[in-house]
Amino acid sequence: MEILIRFIGIVTLACLGDDPSDACKGNIAMRAYLPDGSKGAIMCNQGIDAHQAYIRISQPHTPTNWTPEPCDPKPCSLYKLKGDEIFVDYFSKGGGVSNSGNRPRKISWRNYYPHIMLDQAIAESRSAAFMDLNAGTLEMITKKGMWVGHLTLGSIPENEVVIAARGKNGVTTKSIKVHKSTKITIDVVNLPPALAADHPIEPGEKHKHKPAKEHFYLHYLLARNPPTKDCKGPEPLLALESRAPDISCSNSGYP
Repeated sequence: MEILIRFIGIVTLACLGDDPSDACKGNIAMRAYLPDGSKGAIMCNQGIDAHQAYIRISQPHTPTNWTPEPCDPKPCSLYKLKGDEIFVDYFSKGGGVSNSGNRPRKISWRNYYPHIMLDQAIAESRSAAFMDLNAGTLEMITKKGMWVGHLTLGSIPENEVVIAARGKNGVTTKSIKVHKSTKITIDVVNLPPALAADHPIEPGEKHKHKPAKEHFYLHYLLARNPPTKDCKGPEPLLALESRAPDISCSNSGYP
């Protein structure tokens, strides 16, 4: 059985390698941060629309102490994240994330601001969720105009995969058990709520999305010394489909 985790929207994929020339070199531990934009934000003197972080599952599954919200297409369910540390079977332990050759350099902080720093404690406190990544192969995939992180593991012998969330009190109470399938896909999402409720990757025309460069500035909420005005980021592009997210809702890489 193969497992795929897709990181969709405003998710910062931070390399934690110790090579001084390239923290993303080799098999390394990584951490995914979902900046908390649930109440909107002001970054770089720009207002940013509210974003909400979710786990989204579109396969048969059973939640425990976690209330689902509906999304399309059924049987899709959204599970809200708020200050949670995420654990997914098999990905939390291992020898590091392997390098596919483009990880995660497509939209890197250092391309815009070589000197801003991501402080782990600050980033955790300002995140709706974060997740340590210690196994799998990470690739950056173009989907509907966005750069999306695909983290994969194959040949898993178990029949089910458990996703658990630990709150800020250090207690793990919520979980989701995804049932046996040839391939299990788990979406980790940080998007405007209406867009997250529609399927943001597969074809769909429910929600129009106006390209908005300032959405990308939500990544800088995680920085110890964030830029304050006239911020840099990817230029909005027309999406590959007319009613779809644009590059400003892409994953970023740190450093």
